[in-house]
Amino acid sequence: MKPSPTEKYNVAWFKLAEFVTRGEKERALGMFRLLMHSINNQALAYQLQGDMLLSFEDPEAIECYRKSAALYVQDKKFFQAATIYEHLLSIYQESVPFHEKIISLYQQLNNEEKSRYFFKKLIRLLTHNQELDHAEMMLQQFEHLVTLEEEALVAQLNLMTHLSNPAYDEKAKSKLLFKTIDLFSEIPNSHHLNTFLSQLESSHKEFYTKALAYLK
Repeated sequence: MKPSPTEKYNVAWFKLAEFVTRGEKERALGMFRLLMHSINNQALAYQLQGDMLLSFEDPEAIECYRKSAALYVQDKKFFQAATIYEHLLSIYQESVPFHEKIISLYQQLNNEEKSRYFFKKLIRLLTHNQELDHAEMMLQQFEHLVTLEEEALVAQLNLMTHLSNPAYDEKAKSKLLFKTIDLFSEIPNSHHLNTFLSQLESSHKEFYTKALAYLK
């Protein structure tokens, strides 16, 4: 008795799993190419291809995942696309573009909790890498997600960069100083302003004096 098409299909997937387990990349790729024709969902096909390539530590996996996510978005399946980027971020934790993508996807899903979670991670990543212009841009783009603490932190780091750079004039530095003070002052029951002033006193006496005068 000949095996049915379904049985052949199941055997092919079993063989593919065997090749992957044994690390036989070329045979796995060949089998997957044959199986792709039987997968009606192109987004799922790219996702599975990404999973397989990732198991071989092939960098092409990222492109497959991106194609899959783009097709899910095209079909308005934002949750599936977000799941892919969460998976990617579990591997590439310092990827700024992946953070930006997943925030936008959770915005589409009206999931404020997830949006804020990944936004905090993004701002932390950008400030840690001293990508302050990019951080400012993200604060503007996702304004409704921004906390006063995050805005004040970015302003403070920007100020310190300006104060250490003679290319910036006194007026620009003072403007940024006052903006930073205003932001810290708005945070209720916060020790951040005093911490900031202590840092300013030890590193930039002239601007510490200006800060005290501004606060009077």
